[in-house]
Amino acid sequence: MKRLRGVVFLLLFFAWPTLAPCSEIIGEMRGVWLPAWEFPTPKRLVEVIHQIRAANFNTIFLEVRYRSDALYIPNKSNELFTNPEKRSSFIAGGGDDYDPLDLAIREAHRLGMDLHAWVTVYIATGRGDTLDDYHYPADWLSCKKDGTYRDGSSQYWLDAGVPGVNEYLAGVFLDIISNYDLDGFHLDYIRYEHGFGYSPISVARFREIYDTSPGDNPDGFIKWRQDCITDLIERLRQGIDWASPGLPLSVAVFGSLSTSREEVFQDWPLWIDEELVDFVIPMCYAESADVMGGYAQVDLSAAPKNRVVVGLGILERSGGRWDTPQSLVERMERCIQLESPGVVVFAYGGLADEGGKRFELFREEFFDRYLPPPIYQVPIEYYYPVVELSTSTGKLYSLRAVEAVPHRHAIMVAKMMVGLTDAPVFIGGDEGGYDVFIGKETSIEGINILRKEMEEAQS
Repeated sequence: MKRLRGVVFLLLFFAWPTLAPCSEIIGEMRGVWLPAWEFPTPKRLVEVIHQIRAANFNTIFLEVRYRSDALYIPNKSNELFTNPEKRSSFIAGGGDDYDPLDLAIREAHRLGMDLHAWVTVYIATGRGDTLDDYHYPADWLSCKKDGTYRDGSSQYWLDAGVPGVNEYLAGVFLDIISNYDLDGFHLDYIRYEHGFGYSPISVARFREIYDTSPGDNPDGFIKWRQDCITDLIERLRQGIDWASPGLPLSVAVFGSLSTSREEVFQDWPLWIDEELVDFVIPMCYAESADVMGGYAQVDLSAAPKNRVVVGLGILERSGGRWDTPQSLVERMERCIQLESPGVVVFAYGGLADEGGKRFELFREEFFDRYLPPPIYQVPIEYYYPVVELSTSTGKLYSLRAVEAVPHRHAIMVAKMMVGLTDAPVFIGGDEGGYDVFIGKETSIEGINILRKEMEEAQS
């Protein structure tokens, strides 16, 4: 060992993996979407979480933003990101200090479960609401080609192609991420409503970029709307890498891949390929196992299977009839045959209805024992050295990664290796790749000094 400037260096050549282009789900996800109206009071929320856990599910997707509202406390511990959204009416009866997200995180973690925050994105208002109830500028709204601004349920949508929209949404979401101890962040309604996207501002931007009209270049207008949605995911991914490195980001997408890409403009295979999201949940909602399985098979083939988790719908059918036990068994068996790394069920209400018979069905037929939540790991590809620095304030590690490795993946590996989940992370780069530091050091200047000392120690 060699002492330099009061720092003890130990050069360690760990056989530690860099990250492949795709992280993967290790284990089995047993998830439930828990909608905003299901937990009006703290007492009810705790009861619901215990009911889900008793059926041996291991992951809850808690809806914390329904229609531009907050089922949490905006700017709870810091005000790093602007978040003016109002408290949701769903939790008005729970008391002024009721924070469903905080309570759900604590209770889920106490029971060994994961808690992902679930937010709706571009759908802006409730049914029949006017803009007076919200804070959006009128020119942020999306519309159809004929100028219709409300969808079939009399709701407004935001247009991803209007400047300011994605920046606003990313700020709201990063406020949640930076203030809560989440196990994941989940996007829903991150799409255009069918036939929408013709905001005058957005169309004008398209004309300027493509030098043509949407009518004369329909394929280009599809690509334009895909790119506008991808822009938000890119902003959010960059923010997560800064605010909560390694936090899994997931997206609910249409079960039909062609519909997802060409009609609502969710180009999710691209998001996975470019490392913008960690996994997607195609909503393969169908009562028939063959129909559901057809969607799921295409989706699982469009990306690595460990990046796609099948969304299973338990819904009320015509005439007030719920899915039969036999249809649920057949669909679950099809998911197993297709080697989905688990399922996420929509939604809690369908499981709990009729005395919780469907909860009981899952526990008896498929989840006969509890499994811990999945982890998000990476396959081993090659090795690089790690330098450990012992200082009076703690330990720092320099993780040397090749240039092709994305920053956030190097951070994820560092955190898994070091186990210092509360430590800050710094990134330095040069022609040879990246140095990722994780530890107690709090200044870039201090990091640069330590990096120079490491180079001297290695030379």
